[in-house]
Amino acid sequence: MLYLKQVVLFILLLGFYSNNGTSQLYINEVSQGSGGNPPSEYIELVVVGDKTCTDSCLDIRGWIIDDNAGFYGNSGIADGHLRFSNDPQWECVPYGCIIVLYNNQNPYPGLTADPSDANQDNVYILSPTSNYIESNSTLPSGSIPITSYGTGAYSNGTGNWNMIALKNDGDVFQLVNPLNPTTASHSVGWGNNIAGTDIYNPGNASGKVLLMDNVVDNDVFNQSNWVFLSQNQGSPGLGNSIQNTQWINAMRQPFTQASSVTYTAICDGDSVMIHSNWEKSQGQYTDTIYTGVCDSITIVNLAIQEKPKPLIYGSKVLCIGKEFSLFVENTYDSYIWNTGDNTHDIVINKEGEYIIEVTLNGCTGNDTIRITEDDCFTSCMPYIPNAVSANEDGFNDYLLPVFGDNCGIDEFEFTVFNRWGSEIFFTNELGNYWDVKHNEVEVPLGVYIWKLNYKLQEEEDNTIKIGHVVVFR
Repeated sequence: MLYLKQVVLFILLLGFYSNNGTSQLYINEVSQGSGGNPPSEYIELVVVGDKTCTDSCLDIRGWIIDDNAGFYGNSGIADGHLRFSNDPQWECVPYGCIIVLYNNQNPYPGLTADPSDANQDNVYILSPTSNYIESNSTLPSGSIPITSYGTGAYSNGTGNWNMIALKNDGDVFQLVNPLNPTTASHSVGWGNNIAGTDIYNPGNASGKVLLMDNVVDNDVFNQSNWVFLSQNQGSPGLGNSIQNTQWINAMRQPFTQASSVTYTAICDGDSVMIHSNWEKSQGQYTDTIYTGVCDSITIVNLAIQEKPKPLIYGSKVLCIGKEFSLFVENTYDSYIWNTGDNTHDIVINKEGEYIIEVTLNGCTGNDTIRITEDDCFTSCMPYIPNAVSANEDGFNDYLLPVFGDNCGIDEFEFTVFNRWGSEIFFTNELGNYWDVKHNEVEVPLGVYIWKLNYKLQEEEDNTIKIGHVVVFR
């Protein structure tokens, strides 16, 4: 992936500063150190932001670093303040970077200066005397509170820790965005005579460290995410807890962008244009578009929709002068017969070819049946329909064998079975019919088997016929 920073420039005071509005510099840990004179104090900051294809860093040039300057009362006001210099290294600090500023007059045990992140571990460790830090010795001055950092003269590499020294019994550490010099963007306070800070602990800070452990969430303004511990539990340059470490590491992960993920379905046998190619097989198709700013990944998930396969039910023989129903299952989105009807069943009274086209999920299928006419009532070949509707519409509402008018029947048995072979209807009387019920209860829709055993008068042997019938409503 190719990542380019997005920089918005503002002319402000003596330098050029930027801020994209969503990313920020936040306090992660404030320590009074292990004692000594001066004490081995340090503060730890984290560059916070959500990586995107075009945004992966924050411009912190000109951001102000200070203890209480009067925004939160009169306690702990030290002369002067520090800020990040206009050096290009601060122009685009990657999200997830840690910056540790320590008292070089009495460094916290184990800290090794790395002001430019030379080892590329996303951790900057530096003191106020670094050329990457600028200092102003007059704002504030004489313990007089100020309401704005306003304008002032700055110099590189001349700062000292006393400008932001932390008072044990009441002080604040604060960050001020140069775009808004009258308000702290994030503040952590403790002790007496301090009010209004984002994070506050009422105790004395001597030998203590106030740090964020993300025990609830990743909100730096949530008091429940902060704890007051003994200074030896501090971890300058590292995450403060498992959750804090996970939060920081997540911001360091490379950004992977899928510019679009779409789901497309076509009917079986059809094809569709994907990434300049005609495709007809189910699967995932990926293409990378190089825009010059960020690789854009386009993913198309192609599904193949099976075409419906309707089956027309109904006898293929129409008795002259009679009419009956043709139908397909009532499970499709739409129906159209070549007769112009648009229902799942139709009533016919003449021979011919009947065609239906159905639609399901945008795919179409069709079926055809050829109907011929016969003088059923002069034939001794029994006529039995292959479908019954049982919807009391007057067509195909029951099932029975039909013989010609002049046929002599000596023996007759007609039986219907369900799909498991259980008998659900029996009669040995001509004219009795199955009303599509069993024990006076309508049977479920589906296929049923019938068996006809009969003997004509002019024949010596019985004839047995077996077939099936579809029940629909």
